[in-house]
Amino acid sequence: MLVLEWTTTLQGPSAGAMLADLGAEVVKMESKETGDPMRQLAVSGGVPVMGPDGVSLGFTWLNRNKKSIAIDLKAPGALDVVHRILRKSDVFLTNFRPSAVARLGLSYEQVREINPRLIYAEFSGMGSNGKYGDIRAMASSGLAVSGILMVEREVREGPVPGGHSYGDQMGAIAGTYGIVSALLARERFGIGQKVSASIASGALWVHQMNVAVTCLAGKEFSPAKRTRPANALIGTYRTSDDRWVAISMGIYTEESWFMLCEALGRPRLAQDPRFAKRQYREANNILLFRILERAFRKKTQDEWMQIAKQYDLVIAPVNTLTEAVNDQHLLENRYITMYDHPVLGKIKLPGMPCELSETPGSVSCLAPRLGEHTDYILQHIAGYGPSALKELRAAGVVV
Repeated sequence: MLVLEWTTTLQGPSAGAMLADLGAEVVKMESKETGDPMRQLAVSGGVPVMGPDGVSLGFTWLNRNKKSIAIDLKAPGALDVVHRILRKSDVFLTNFRPSAVARLGLSYEQVREINPRLIYAEFSGMGSNGKYGDIRAMASSGLAVSGILMVEREVREGPVPGGHSYGDQMGAIAGTYGIVSALLARERFGIGQKVSASIASGALWVHQMNVAVTCLAGKEFSPAKRTRPANALIGTYRTSDDRWVAISMGIYTEESWFMLCEALGRPRLAQDPRFAKRQYREANNILLFRILERAFRKKTQDEWMQIAKQYDLVIAPVNTLTEAVNDQHLLENRYITMYDHPVLGKIKLPGMPCELSETPGSVSCLAPRLGEHTDYILQHIAGYGPSALKELRAAGVVV
């Protein structure tokens, strides 16, 4: 399967990477002058991320398993190059604004004339239709319009926009879900189609429970403070070794409440008239939180995890990112994988979000150099001969 990816930064490249992990041949089309701006990202979340080869580590990961062609899309003859690749392609990815895409002759309506069976996937921040459809947008834009920032906001400080690259991943997963569905529809019915996804659509779907309740109940969600949770049995508690555990016992049976009290070493708490039934626990929620907070401070995180297994409780360790990438459980499930980097040596990287028993995905190489595969793509995919390739280079179409 051939994918032509004309995207930058995070959302579109993430979708291309997921398809490449599953075996698609992904051709990344970049500006011959600068390439994807992510190549130059030096700092992310306050952490230096420029690699020893002068390319951002973020770009290196998000563009794994791909080939790169460097092209000037505004140069005479460039559109013919793209059309030749599109005729051979199964999927086209773009996250540029609709007006810019149309000006270059690469809108869905224009491209479907070249390849009616093509799956055309457009990614955006807030959706390509409506009043925000053609304005510049990034991850925080999509998260902001979805309402998720207000659900997660700090009560006193307000919405926190930074550090939300997961918004791009939400949109990428939503778009990839649409692409594989469209590919199946093409196999069944012989039709190509457009797939649209955005950070906003992914965010709305990820917190769909909040959205649905707001729609049905007509009430706004209020952000919960850790020390004043909506439900004391769903929250995080500090342990004696100054780490944390997360518990989620709020929707389970009364038997689970009794088991939790046994595990805490407070069996009489289960029969305390202030907490004996769910409605009583809800009415005395803050008091219950304070009792649980004191109880969890008496043992280490590891001890609580052993107790959770013994009593069949829903308790999990709260990892830092450093702890997560070294967590033996996550490593055994291949959520974190090992990769041999040509410069950095053996490194850990995120694994596939799903595992296929018979056709597993894999990472065969990290990101290509800018224009590394231009000649291969022009000759073996676009079908240009050596003399035509020289003419394109002389005309400044490619490097």
